[in-house]
Amino acid sequence: MLLLVVQVLLLLGEPKEPGTGELSTLSPQIVEVVITGAAFGLVFLVLWLVFSLPAALKAWQRRGRGA
Repeated sequence: MLLLVVQVLLLLGEPKEPGTGELSTLSPQIVEVVITGAAFGLVFLVLWLVFSLPAALKAWQRRGRGA
């Protein structure tokens, strides 16, 4: 997924037409910020799942025993 985002952003930064050499409005700094933000978001999501999933499973098992 992250690789797809990187590829799309790199394509957006390429010249619009082969002969003009005019770049799109995305600067390399903006692309870098977006990629870094996506990476941090992915790490946050994985850590959130790792720490919240065991607690959710325990609560689900307790609820199942009581029913």
